[in-house]
Amino acid sequence: MTPRLLSILLLVACTRGANRLAPDAAAPAEVVVARFARPAFSPPTEGTPRRGGTLRVGMESEPARLDPLLDRSAWADRVAMRSIYEGLLRPQTGGFVPDLAERHEVTAAGRIHTFWLRRGVRWHDGRAFGPDDVVFTIERLLDPKVGAEAMRADLAGLVRAVRVGEDGVRLEFERALFSHAQALAALPILPRHVFATGPFDVHPAQRAPVGTGPFRFERWTAGQEIVLVRHDGYHDPLRAAHLDRVVFKVARDRTLLWELLRKGEIDFLYRLTPEQQQEVHAGVSSAAGKLRALDWLGTDYVFFAWNTRKPPLDDARVRRALTLLIDRPSIVPKVTRGFAVPISGPHWIATDAYDRTIAPWPFDPTRGGAELDAAGFRRRADGQRARGDQPLRITLLVPAGSRVTEQLAILAQADLARAGVTLELAPVEWSLFTERVRTRAFEGAAYLYNNDLEQDLWPVFHSSQAAAGLNASGIADPELDGLLEQVRAAAPAARLPLQHRVHARLHELAPMTFWFTSAQTAAMDGRLRGVYPSVPFFPLRDVWWAR
Repeated sequence: MTPRLLSILLLVACTRGANRLAPDAAAPAEVVVARFARPAFSPPTEGTPRRGGTLRVGMESEPARLDPLLDRSAWADRVAMRSIYEGLLRPQTGGFVPDLAERHEVTAAGRIHTFWLRRGVRWHDGRAFGPDDVVFTIERLLDPKVGAEAMRADLAGLVRAVRVGEDGVRLEFERALFSHAQALAALPILPRHVFATGPFDVHPAQRAPVGTGPFRFERWTAGQEIVLVRHDGYHDPLRAAHLDRVVFKVARDRTLLWELLRKGEIDFLYRLTPEQQQEVHAGVSSAAGKLRALDWLGTDYVFFAWNTRKPPLDDARVRRALTLLIDRPSIVPKVTRGFAVPISGPHWIATDAYDRTIAPWPFDPTRGGAELDAAGFRRRADGQRARGDQPLRITLLVPAGSRVTEQLAILAQADLARAGVTLELAPVEWSLFTERVRTRAFEGAAYLYNNDLEQDLWPVFHSSQAAAGLNASGIADPELDGLLEQVRAAAPAARLPLQHRVHARLHELAPMTFWFTSAQTAAMDGRLRGVYPSVPFFPLRDVWWAR
């Protein structure tokens, strides 16, 4: 999502009247939100870390590359960013601090970012890191022939990178945007000497990366495992890794991963299914001993995206009706076993950008039917909705093997069938799913996005990103475009009301059926320490084994 890409309750300025959440009705969601941990940026105090040992992490989908510049999938980020690769900045409580830089200066009303780089940093192959690597990375980012559309959107307005003296780099932007520091923290700095020759997008180093981080890449056995080892020459001894090795074990079925954890063949499993969440909270053990659970409020949001460029989904009345006709208030607790917070829009519900006065669209078959009537889709004698001789039939892509989204889709299909709407389900493998979404070869798609801590919705909903960016729904609305542009340029005090207006406009336009933000649980060997949720993953450098 910012694939990097990969997480709601909403105000509607609908022509039929607002659907606001009464103040007392907000309490249940607030209580649920308060139960779970938030992303953190320093390890918990659990004793003195010990060095050594191997951590085996379960991974349910394999990325195409290990370069978050090109591959914004969740696992490319989780494996590579801040473990293999590092950025100029990194998130920290209250903002962002220099990472590969020693000092960061912002001038010209936010349009110029100057970084004075750390001295003595070396790439994992021993070559010296320096300003030329930063300039090279920015040049690749800005090259339209490089498939980095999502990252380019995050850093919109970036014009060039210029070397300054021996250790400095100046980044020049056309305009200042609030999201630039966050985007720079997500940008991996790449080694010029490795990528300088050969086609960038398919360079062998895309699957065998050379970075500056606390772990270095050792090997990737496709379909089996990705192995990282501690980088003993890491430039910051106080932030060096404790583990000797991290092995990401690939198993594309979450049930199989759970069994591997129970058998003691992996040590850490990220994001359990609702059934597994219940089991680990009930005190289940593995062959290695009792498992420990860690709960946190996910930054993701689950949704059905509707391709607004394909009739009849180009009509907001049809899209709203699809949401109104699905009994989401009953389906969500049934499918998630209560480990979810219903939502009405795409801002992370734990932030003020999310407008808690906006309730999710209710389950309202009467109102949904009226929306379809207004759009010309009326009930035939056989009960099917049709406009003329055109039945209302929509195909929904579903990632194969994703049990939660599959269950959501099956239950939604049944609800829509009762309303005379045919929802045909098309399970496809993840690689094909992402390709069809990327090329807009779909009508509906069931999946999730991962939010940033300060979410910039411009790449996801601006009309300029409808053809090739993250705006998979293809929504194109001048009012929404204007609001998204104002949010990007607004000072902090003026940003919040604009974000709430974006929330309201999206609620009315309904390019997505918003379902929920996950209340997530990780399960791990009870002897693991230093484990905490952060961005984009649990910082592996801080994990260690207790005796």
